[in-house]
Amino acid sequence: SWDQLDEAPVTREDMERLLESFLASYVYNRVPIVAERLNRLTDPDAVARADQEMRSIIRDLVAIGLPDDPIAFDWNAPDGARVVEDAIVNVYEALEELE
Repeated sequence: SWDQLDEAPVTREDMERLLESFLASYVYNRVPIVAERLNRLTDPDAVARADQEMRSIIRDLVAIGLPDDPIAFDWNAPDGARVVEDAIVNVYEALEELE
C-alpha cells in the first residue's frame, strides 16, 4: 500500500542507484543498434547472454558519466541532457569497438 511505501526507508545511495538504473534503461532503449545486434542471434540463450552483457556495458558507461552528486545535479539544465547524450555516444563507441 501507499502507507507501506511511505514508511520504507530510502537512503541517498538507494536514490543514486535508482537514478543510475533509470538512466541506463533510458539509454538502452535509445540505442537501436542493441536490438539490431540481438536480432542477429538465433540461439535464445545467446540472446539472453548478449542482452545482459549489453545492459551491463551500458550501466557501467552511465555510472562512469554520472556527475559527482547526481541527486543535487540540475538535470533540467543543458548539462543534464549532455550527460545522457554523452552516455549514448559512449555506448555507440563501445559497441563499435566490440565488432
